[in-house]
Amino acid sequence: MNNSFTLPLPVVYVNEQERWHYQHHWHDLATNPEPPNAALDALGQEGWELVAACTAGQRLCYLFKRPGLAPAETDAGANSAN
Repeated sequence: MNNSFTLPLPVVYVNEQERWHYQHHWHDLATNPEPPNAALDALGQEGWELVAACTAGQRLCYLFKRPGLAPAETDAGANSAN
């Protein structure tokens, strides 16, 4: 007789698609070869996550994302400013 007991796997439902805000920053390696640590730290404190970095000649481009507001939240914020 097998007395093993297994729990069912939880199911997670997501009602809305995640929305993202994106921004990019360029860093000129020719004039400043050191990474812009203070600026990157500040963006991290604001909730921005580095998702990619690429070079274009002597320039480095950082691409960031963070969760955005749903359209209803954005509309509510715009209406409260009036």
